[in-house]
Amino acid sequence: MKTVKDVSEITGVSIRTLRYYDEIGLLKPAGFTEGGYRLYDGQAIERLQEILLFRELEIPGICGRGDSEVLWGMKIPADPV
Repeated sequence: MKTVKDVSEITGVSIRTLRYYDEIGLLKPAGFTEGGYRLYDGQAIERLQEILLFRELEIPGICGRGDSEVLWGMKIPADPV
Protein backbone atom coordinates (compact mmCIF):
# COMPACT_ATOMS: atom_id res chain seq x y z
CA MET A 1 0.00 0.00 0.00
CA LYS A 2 1.20 3.47 -0.86
CA THR A 3 0.34 6.73 0.89
CA VAL A 4 -1.13 9.67 -0.99
CA LYS A 5 2.29 11.32 -0.79
CA ASP A 6 3.96 8.25 -2.33
CA VAL A 7 1.42 8.11 -5.17
CA SER A 8 1.84 11.83 -5.80
CA GLU A 9 5.61 11.47 -6.04
CA ILE A 10 5.39 8.38 -8.27
CA THR A 11 2.82 9.78 -10.71
CA GLY A 12 3.36 13.53 -10.56
CA VAL A 13 -0.30 14.08 -9.67
CA SER A 14 -0.75 16.57 -6.86
CA ILE A 15 -2.03 15.44 -3.48
CA ARG A 16 -4.86 17.93 -3.86
CA THR A 17 -5.90 16.32 -7.15
CA LEU A 18 -5.82 12.85 -5.60
CA ARG A 19 -8.05 14.07 -2.75
CA TYR A 20 -10.39 15.66 -5.29
CA TYR A 21 -10.61 12.45 -7.35
CA ASP A 22 -11.58 10.66 -4.12
CA GLU A 23 -14.17 13.33 -3.32
CA ILE A 24 -15.92 12.94 -6.69
CA GLY A 25 -15.64 9.14 -6.61
CA LEU A 26 -13.30 8.83 -9.58
CA LEU A 27 -10.37 7.28 -7.71
CA LYS A 28 -11.12 5.82 -4.32
CA PRO A 29 -8.28 4.81 -2.01
CA ALA A 30 -8.03 1.14 -1.07
CA GLY A 31 -8.09 2.06 2.60
CA PHE A 32 -7.03 4.47 5.28
CA THR A 33 -4.43 4.50 8.02
CA GLU A 34 -5.49 4.76 11.66
CA GLY A 35 -4.71 8.47 11.33
CA GLY A 36 -7.12 8.82 8.39
CA TYR A 37 -4.52 9.07 5.61
CA ARG A 38 -5.46 7.58 2.26
CA LEU A 39 -3.75 4.38 1.12
CA TYR A 40 -3.63 3.21 -2.49
CA ASP A 41 -3.02 -0.32 -3.74
CA GLY A 42 -1.75 -1.47 -7.12
CA GLN A 43 -5.24 -1.55 -8.60
CA ALA A 44 -5.90 2.08 -7.64
CA ILE A 45 -2.55 3.15 -9.10
CA GLU A 46 -3.37 1.32 -12.34
CA ARG A 47 -6.71 3.16 -12.51
CA LEU A 48 -4.90 6.46 -11.96
CA GLN A 49 -2.55 5.58 -14.82
CA GLU A 50 -5.59 4.99 -17.06
CA ILE A 51 -7.03 8.36 -16.05
CA LEU A 52 -3.72 10.06 -16.85
CA LEU A 53 -3.47 8.22 -20.19
CA PHE A 54 -6.96 9.32 -21.27
CA ARG A 55 -6.20 12.89 -20.21
CA GLU A 56 -2.95 12.88 -22.18
CA LEU A 57 -4.48 11.35 -25.32
CA GLU A 58 -7.45 13.74 -25.27
CA ILE A 59 -9.63 11.03 -26.77
CA PRO A 60 -12.72 12.62 -28.41
CA GLY A 61 -15.85 11.86 -26.45
CA ILE A 62 -13.80 10.92 -23.42
CA CYS A 63 -11.46 13.84 -22.83
CA GLY A 64 -10.71 17.38 -23.84
CA ARG A 65 -13.94 19.23 -23.20
CA GLY A 66 -12.88 22.71 -22.15
CA ASP A 67 -11.83 22.99 -18.53
CA SER A 68 -12.96 19.47 -17.75
CA GLU A 69 -12.71 16.07 -19.27
CA VAL A 70 -15.06 13.13 -19.28
CA LEU A 71 -14.05 9.60 -18.39
CA TRP A 72 -16.42 6.72 -17.79
CA GLY A 73 -19.32 9.20 -17.82
CA MET A 74 -17.81 11.39 -15.10
CA LYS A 75 -16.41 14.89 -15.45
CA ILE A 76 -12.73 15.17 -14.57
CA PRO A 77 -11.74 18.76 -13.93
CA ALA A 78 -8.21 19.80 -14.69
CA ASP A 79 -5.93 19.85 -11.67
CA PRO A 80 -7.51 22.09 -9.04
CA VAL A 81 -5.68 25.33 -8.50
